[in-house]
Amino acid sequence: MSSKSGIYAITNTVNGHRYIGSAVNIAGRWGRHRLLLRRGTHCNPHLQGAWNKYGEDVFWFEIIEECAPGMLLDAEQRFLDTVHPAYNICPTAGSPLGVRRGPQSAEHRARIGMAQIGRKHSAETRNKMSAAQMGNTNSKGKKFTQEHRAKLSMAAQRRGPPSKETRAKMSASHVGRKLGPQTVEHRAKMSASRMGKKLAPRTAEHRAKLSAAGLAYWAAKRADGYSFYSARCPKCDGLTMRVVRPGKVQCSQCVT
Repeated sequence: MSSKSGIYAITNTVNGHRYIGSAVNIAGRWGRHRLLLRRGTHCNPHLQGAWNKYGEDVFWFEIIEECAPGMLLDAEQRFLDTVHPAYNICPTAGSPLGVRRGPQSAEHRARIGMAQIGRKHSAETRNKMSAAQMGNTNSKGKKFTQEHRAKLSMAAQRRGPPSKETRAKMSASHVGRKLGPQTVEHRAKMSASRMGKKLAPRTAEHRAKLSAAGLAYWAAKRADGYSFYSARCPKCDGLTMRVVRPGKVQCSQCVT
């Protein structure tokens, strides 16, 4: 088969079902199809399933129209609209919709992750993302099922608390960060959204979990060198609990 450009068809001679595609190099494309189908890793599950069921020998490959590379998509779309091939997933020529991708290896995912480290969106991109989310109420009032909440809880437990290194990075990222002033209108909206809002009553089990979590939190703080005592704050002149940590004294009402 020569390296021709055009439209090709892969036909199942048992039931007449077809797959129609286009390629600049039809011979190379057929070789690629055959290689993936033999391996069982073809991105089209319909074609792969039929190949596995009927066997390689019943499939016939043919060129149904030769055309210039610039006309491939138009010609392919014409055949998709008239023939309606059973093995094609995408109704639009050149669209990847519905194509199944193979699983990514741990090494591949690691490379993708490394490529994203340090990447920051520009101010223009952030503004566009913000504008796209304005008025988005997809999650408003959404309630998760008990099963979903249990899965979220299990996932959080597996992650565990952040390490000291992670906490230090989080703290450093917020140093010097200032939130913009809230307008009167913004504060009014926040107040109105909380007005009349009541939290669901906590069960005894929930209260016990909160208590245990609080005790564990402060125990970890003490283990990290924190200490606590009551004293009068020279800045706010209030008798409050003060938290002492290496290099810093913090009042529960203000920072000194």
